[in-house]
Order: sequence, then C-alpha cells, then structure tokens
Amino acid sequence: MSKEQREVRPYPAADNLSRAFDGAELRFGDSSIGNGGRLSVNTNEYLRNGMVLSFARPGREELNEFLIAGIERLGLHASLFDVVLVLSSGPLKISDVAWSQSLEQFLKSPDDELAVSTKPARPRALQTPFGGCHADLFIVLSQNLKRTPLLPSRAGIWLARATFRIVTSLGEIGFVPVPLTSEMRDRYGLPQGVAFHTVVEEPLQAPFEPDSLLLLVDEELLSHLASSPASAESKALQRVLFLQVVTTLAYASSRDLDRQEHEVTLEEIEGSLAWNLVRSLSNSAPGGNDDRAQAVFRQLRHSPEKLLAEVQAGQSDLVRTLINGTAGGGARQ
Repeated sequence: MSKEQREVRPYPAADNLSRAFDGAELRFGDSSIGNGGRLSVNTNEYLRNGMVLSFARPGREELNEFLIAGIERLGLHASLFDVVLVLSSGPLKISDVAWSQSLEQFLKSPDDELAVSTKPARPRALQTPFGGCHADLFIVLSQNLKRTPLLPSRAGIWLARATFRIVTSLGEIGFVPVPLTSEMRDRYGLPQGVAFHTVVEEPLQAPFEPDSLLLLVDEELLSHLASSPASAESKALQRVLFLQVVTTLAYASSRDLDRQEHEVTLEEIEGSLAWNLVRSLSNSAPGGNDDRAQAVFRQLRHSPEKLLAEVQAGQSDLVRTLINGTAGGGARQ
C-alpha cells in the first residue's frame, strides 16, 4: 500500500488547479530546480544570484489554457486571484512576497520565463546565508468572497503551489542559529557578555546528531538579525558568524582526524559534519571522491589555517561588507 499523502482541498476544480505548476522551474544563477527540488549553492552565489521562474514545461500557452479551464470550472473570474512568490527563511523567521501579479494579468503574458527582481532591494531571505530559503509559488484568492459550499471564500487561500528549496554552504554543513538563553549559557558554562559561541561535538561521527553543531547567538542580537537582515551591520555580522562556525568546525575536525589510530579517508566519514564541511567548501557532489574534495580534505587534516584563509578569501566583498557594517553602511560602495 502506498504511504504517499496528499493534501485534500475540498473544491471541485482545486485538484486540477493544484497541478498547474507541476512543471514549473526556478532558475537561480546558472542552475535550475524543478518543483519540489533542492539546490545547494555557495554563500557568494546565494547573496548575488538572480532568480527566474520558468514555465517552459509544458509551455506558457498550455499552462494558461490549463489555468483558464480550472478557474472556469470553479465558476469564478481570474481577476479574483493573484500569482504570488513567497521567499521564507525559517531560521530567522523571515517571510516576504518577492513577486506578485494578478492572475488576470499573468494569463495575458505569453512568456515562458519571468524574472524576479532582486534589485535595488534584494529580498530579505536572500540576504542571509543561514540555511537558505524556501521559494513558494502560489495561486491565491485575493479577496474574501461570500461563503458558498465547495468554493474557496477566504482571502489568501491557495489553489496551486510549487515549492523550491535553496540551501547554502551553511545549510549543507547542517546548522541553524540558536538563541543563547540563560539555560544555554548554564549548559555550556558561558559567562554573561558572550555574544556568540559555536559548539562542535564528534565532527567525524556519521550520521551526526542534530545538536552536534550549534551556533549560539545572544537573543537580542539574533532578534536584530531577524528584524533587519538587510542592514549593513547585519550583513557584516552574518559574514563574521559564518567564518566563526567554519573556523570552529575546521579546527575540531582537524584535531579529531589527527587523533585517529589510522589515517581516515574522506569516504570513511561520509555523512559526518567534517564530510559535509568538505563537500560544501569544495562544491562537490555526494560521495566526496572528486579531486577538489580530496584536496580540501588534505588541507583540513594537515593545514586548516590555510584552508580557512582560502575560505575567507573566497568571501566576495568581505572587506567592503565589514567596513560598511562598522561604518553604519556609509563606507565605500
């Protein structure tokens, strides 16, 4: 018996409409992902890449005909609906509408691709490297209607959805920021005044436990990050926290590799925190057998300080970001 579960939507045309975006794709930079897919990018790409929605499969004309037929089956007009792209980042509790258009206007366009504007103001969820974001494309009812059996009536209810996941190197490593509460300070013996602290336990263990890697961030500081992730100060702090986590994990991994009775291979620790770190820094595919991953692994074992220097050098515009952050955003552009 199949264990697949599907959400039941009690409208006669909704099941048909719910499949409208099954063929939709999201292009992020030079990479594309389909509905339900997941894309891993490095931090620089995450902070810079543009975003494009593609309806090339099955094609815009066929998609529009499908949507029109579905709306007609509901007995409603396209002007009552919006097409909305929502970007959300769970770790920082961010959820913003990155793009929206009335369904009526959407149906007039023949274009297979739709560029999502990331300038001049980049969506907040794309300005933090903590764990990436979800991109959800919806068709939603734009206004409240008189309640009618078997018809949608509440503004905001969705009838079609496509979801895409974009993760960063930090997300690949496997952590999200955790509030540094009084309880956490007591648990890890941290005095008052500590702004952030990274906990790494058993970096070579596979699979790793969820709490094997924790970034503890002062509650007030984390709240500031969540409320204004696009500010110059927050951008600078995010870079610092990224380097803090990578540095702590790299030295812990190197130390434990040195303590092993035999020379452990990368393949032997597949699925561990150290393996995830190597894979994310080398942009390698699962398995870790390519030359770049092996080179990163050798540096991690023998010269983590050089590896970390390369990581820092690979952070695009790091110096400018830190200067702007310490200058309140008024420094060089």
